[in-house]
Amino acid sequence: WNGSTSDPQEDVLALKGIVKPLIGEEPNCMIVGYDVHQKLLTNPTYRQAYQYVAPTDVKTMNKNLASWLGLDHYAVAGAYHNSAKEGQTATNAFLIDADNVWLGYMDQASSAEQTLTAWRVFAFTGGDGPMANRYNQGIETKVYDDTARNCTWHEANMYLDMKVVSADAGVYITDAVA
Repeated sequence: WNGSTSDPQEDVLALKGIVKPLIGEEPNCMIVGYDVHQKLLTNPTYRQAYQYVAPTDVKTMNKNLASWLGLDHYAVAGAYHNSAKEGQTATNAFLIDADNVWLGYMDQASSAEQTLTAWRVFAFTGGDGPMANRYNQGIETKVYDDTARNCTWHEANMYLDMKVVSADAGVYITDAVA
């Protein structure tokens, strides 16, 4: 989306048209890597559409991008992690590649954190896997007294099985910018 003739708006509309028949909802959320975000802000088509709008802050720019792309939610993934092997010099890398994009549907009750989790796995389920039967529908609890601190401790462990419930629920674009 960094080419002079690229049209991210047209591309997103086309992708929304592909996903909607598969899940029954129009994709309304896009999470982009840092490099993609920077290129969208300088894309000629976007700049022409918003040439007379002076962005006052980052939040306004993100709302403008969301509106331009026909989305309710737009987020820039900027988290880092140490990607070096154990014992090696620390090397920071984006948790989500800076040139990738996820486009999908997020219901209005979901939070941004849930959406970021959904990007990785799409859905979670507890209580139906092999660990669930062993641990009372996926939750193991312990209660014990700590007389030294004059209190009762409650400890709970949750066991989840993760599975993709719909690989069609979104579109993951790699290398959206060069």
